[in-house]
Amino acid sequence: TESFDFFNWESVFGYQFENLIQNNHESLIGVLGIARNEIIQLGPYFQFGTKVKVGVQVDYLIQTKRQRLYLVEIKSWERVEAGVIDEVKEKTKKLKIPRGFSISANLVHLGEVSDQVIGAEYFDKIVSFEKLLRWQD
Repeated sequence: TESFDFFNWESVFGYQFENLIQNNHESLIGVLGIARNEIIQLGPYFQFGTKVKVGVQVDYLIQTKRQRLYLVEIKSWERVEAGVIDEVKEKTKKLKIPRGFSISANLVHLGEVSDQVIGAEYFDKIVSFEKLLRWQD
């Protein structure tokens, strides 16, 4: 007999990978080149939708004293394709960004990154999970 699969294991793995990155935020900060004393807040970010603004979820967002937001997209896919750029552009467009702030788009990945993603030069930093784990202060 067939059984019903209650879990989408790919999604479960993706959330666990995001959690692993969040729990290693000191390495992430270091790899991105952000001084710890510059950070105002960091973590997953949820902007709830209202009549005025659209809802959006950002895997990890870092706000610094220098009015810079580091948007970090985390992908556990086997291969990260060019569609991730449109996905992050859409998130950036939906974000209610305070006046005077700039955004740095960054990608943390587990699998391979396509030549199209690298060649587009959209992300300020593309960081492999391996590099993140090997980072030392």
